[in-house]
Amino acid sequence: MDDAIDRKKTKTMKKRVFSFQRLRDSWKWKFLKNFKWKRLNLQMGFFDAIIFRIVSLFETVALVGIASFFFLCCGGCRF
Repeated sequence: MDDAIDRKKTKTMKKRVFSFQRLRDSWKWKFLKNFKWKRLNLQMGFFDAIIFRIVSLFETVALVGIASFFFLCCGGCRF
């Protein structure tokens, strides 16, 4: 008797979960259609200039470090 009741409950619970999920997905799409994001019209040149400055700064630090290591440790400079 209890087994039959449990089966009946699980079937109705599965149906409720499925219908709730389908309802949730349909509502999500309805609301997403109303909220469209505007595209940002930023030029890529601005980002390229910033990235170029950052990369050139790191490159300068690396080259100065390599040159100083060479002159101090490899005999390029004698004190």
